[in-house]
This record gives sequence, C-alpha cells and structure tokens, in this order.
Amino acid sequence: MINDTFENICKTGSSVTSVYSNGIIVEKNITRLSIDEVNAIFKGIDLLKKHLPDTLLMPNNIEYNKDNDSKIMSVKYIQKYLKPWIDKDWIPGELLYELAITILEQQDILLKNGFCLVDARPENYWLAKKPHILIDIGSIKPLTKQNIESFRTDFINNFIYPLLLEKNLCLPVSSYFKGNLQNHQINPFTLIGTWSSISLIRELIWREFIDLISNLISSSSPEFIEYLNSIKNIEEKKPNLNKFIRKYNRIINRVRVKAEKRSNWNKYLSFHGKAYTNSKIKNIDIFLDELDSSSHVVDLGSNLTTAKDPRIEVMIDNDITICRALQKSSLTNQIVLLINISEAMTKDNIKDFKALNCGGYIDSAIVMGLIHHIVIDNGLCIEAFFRSLSELYKNVLLEYPSKEDPMVQLLLKKKNENISWGWENLHMNICTKYFKITKIKVLNETRVIYFLKRNEY
Repeated sequence: MINDTFENICKTGSSVTSVYSNGIIVEKNITRLSIDEVNAIFKGIDLLKKHLPDTLLMPNNIEYNKDNDSKIMSVKYIQKYLKPWIDKDWIPGELLYELAITILEQQDILLKNGFCLVDARPENYWLAKKPHILIDIGSIKPLTKQNIESFRTDFINNFIYPLLLEKNLCLPVSSYFKGNLQNHQINPFTLIGTWSSISLIRELIWREFIDLISNLISSSSPEFIEYLNSIKNIEEKKPNLNKFIRKYNRIINRVRVKAEKRSNWNKYLSFHGKAYTNSKIKNIDIFLDELDSSSHVVDLGSNLTTAKDPRIEVMIDNDITICRALQKSSLTNQIVLLINISEAMTKDNIKDFKALNCGGYIDSAIVMGLIHHIVIDNGLCIEAFFRSLSELYKNVLLEYPSKEDPMVQLLLKKKNENISWGWENLHMNICTKYFKITKIKVLNETRVIYFLKRNEY
C-alpha cells in the first residue's frame, strides 16, 4: 500500500514503529511484539470501544502477522488522518488537565481487565475534540509492573510536572513542552506549595528514587546489568492497583489551577462600554454569516467575546488566564491554543506560524482589539502583520483603533518611541497591498471594523 505519495513520519515511543501518511490515511507498523502484547492491543481496543468509545480512534483496518520466529509478531493498522492536528507546544494547562482525566479513565478500564496504557503523552492523542481521542493504540500493553512504572514516569513528566510548574510558577504548559522540559530532570521540591499534598510529595519522592536507581544502574558493571536483564519481566501476580487510579486523580486535581487571577483582559474592559461590545458582536455575526459554509474560523487574541460561538473553531491567545477560562467554557468542537501571536508572525518559528491557521485548516480570522498590541506594544512591523495575515487567511475581520483611541494612547506612551499610527495616511496603503476592503463598519468614535478579502493573483 505504501507508495511514493506516502511520507515517512518519525515518532518517539515505547514501540519499534514505522508510520506513513499521505494526508488522508495513516499506516502504522508495530514490530517485534510478543503474543501477549498483540493480545493486549486487540482486547484493549475492544474494551475502550465498549466502555469509552468516544476516546479512541478505531482503525479502519488492523491485522497481525507472525515473523519467521513464531513467537515474534507484528501489528499493522490503518487510521483516518485527523485534522487539525494540535501540537502540545500550543495547548493551555486546562486542556492538559482534561486530557489527564481522559487518560486516567482509560487506564482504569484497562487495569481492571489485566492491561495497561503506557506512553501517557499529549502527542498520542487528537486534541481538537472533547473528549480527546487516543490515536496510538500501540500504547496498550499487558499489565506488568514494568508497564505500570512506564506509565507513572510518562504521566509525571507530561502531566504532573507541567501542571505543577504552571500552578506554582505561572509557567504555561505550552512553554514547558516547547522547552522540552519533559526530557530533563526537574527538582520539584524547590517549588512553593509542593508540600501541601501528601500524595503528591510521596509520588515525587518515589520518582526521585527511581531516577537515582536508574542512574546507578546505567553506570554499573556489565555483569550487574546482565543479571538484571536475566530477571523475569512478567510476574504472575498483578501489582496492587486498588488505590492507583484514585491516587493519580487526587494528584492531578491537586496540581490543576483552580483559582483564576485577573488577566490583562479584565483591565482592558474598563476602556469600552456595553454599546461598543454589542456593536462588535453584531459585526462578528455579519462577518461569519457571509462566509462560505465550508470555512473554518479562528479568533486571534480571543477576549471571551466570541466564546461558545460554534462557528468559531479555534481561539488563540497569549494570556494564560484567558486560555484557561476559554478552555473551561469551550464547546466540544472548539480548540483553545496558547500562542504568542506577535512572535509567531515573525516566522522565527515556522511551526508556531503555521499553528495560527492549524497547518492550513483555518481560512478565516477575526482580529479584534489586537493590531495595536501587536504593532505598538510588541513591535511587529505593520508590513509583516498584513503580509502574515494574507499568507494565513482568505478572509479577515479587522478592528482598527485610531490614534485618539485611549488604548492606543496608553500603548504609545508606554512604548515611548516615535511610532507612526494612522489608517488613511499610512496603514490602509499597506493593507490594500494584500487585501481588498469589502466593507467598513464604525464601532465608536475611535474604532472601525474592516471586512478584508485576500488579493488573489
């Protein structure tokens, strides 16, 4: 089935795996499996299909084969290629918490039936829908102490640590993954608040002990390593699992951020009254109603105004508290991403730039209350702003504040630089290089909305 139209995708995980995709389907091969491991995959799929069907991407086709050695087997399966694919580098903490709860629910079902989920990582799930969907069915293994420990390690590194750092240091989990901190040893005992949970501190002490033993083993003599490898890996007696899931539910709820702090948006609300907000919502409705039914829309710099509108599929902001609030209230089909839009538009990180339209999935954007923050406050040149918008979207709803706008005045004074600002004598000419202005709506004395359609050459 694999031909020149398929691309080889490299991934990390516990299985020796090859992955190929042509953008429509994905073919995966898991090699060198034991009979017990193959059995775990097939029976684990049946269990999740029965008890948690919305959390698993069922294969279009799945088959197993025996290698030359009859004790060694392989599994090949085909799945639908799901779009948009959301990277862990862009997700907010509340989404990571929701995914952790889904994983613990799946693990509970599997453990009760003699199986175990390993590779507890965000990249093994489709995050563009609630509940989040397991893609990597090779993560289902037989229940052994070794596989339980593998799960514990991944769950701590990919869920507990990032949420703990976000809670105590206000470090977004997206930054945790972007910096690949899950691959580095962290000393959590220096964090304020860690000691408030007995379950958490016990788990962290155990994690530190395992890391210590691992380091000792890796530096041991070949004879000692050979002895360890000779020990039987699969034990007759199951690990004690009575309190396992309950403990991790307690821990994950302990590190979840619950109390909301005031965000930049709370401070911004005082600049505008109810009439302005109502007019903005009305024009957003007009813009959305005029789009083709096949269009996909993102709200850049989401400010809660468009929350719960099913026509808007993606909401992006760099305010951690806004993203947290959006994630808690978002609909099943809505995606919340935490991205620095200004930095992404510089294209210094092409991956983040493509995230602004989810790899080409999004074709229209609402850009309200954002241009002055990106250009004045964050210093992106206006040419790069409009050029980036045109490369990402066909249709744009743009709110533009005049130089007399209170927020523009505040940002100009804050920046204390000689920044030119104005529509007719400056920014309109740059905008029309990339877009055609199809409609103009006045919001108030200092704010105007422009309906933009990309120039096609």
